[in-house]
Amino acid sequence: MIKIKIKKQNASDDDVIISDLFFKSGEYVEEGDIIFGYETSKADFEFETVNSGFLYYNFSVGDSVQVQTDVAYLSEIELNSDEIKKLFPVSEETNFSE
Repeated sequence: MIKIKIKKQNASDDDVIISDLFFKSGEYVEEGDIIFGYETSKADFEFETVNSGFLYYNFSVGDSVQVQTDVAYLSEIELNSDEIKKLFPVSEETNFSE
């Protein structure tokens, strides 16, 4: 399992806003695919994978996510709903994307 984190782009940004989703959670992505876009206080960025696998994230366009935290995962195998729930413990703030 590969953890995906958004790197801190600016010293003053503790979170970013998700601007685009190019894949649905659970889809297979190839190395080099751009999987989502995000905005900082100063610029827009796109996140490109460096590995292939099944993509799992729990955010939607417009959501604010913290930098340096696990925001998504790539898995070599397709996960069932119970395994996905273990990746993203459900809370009132958790939002599972389509």
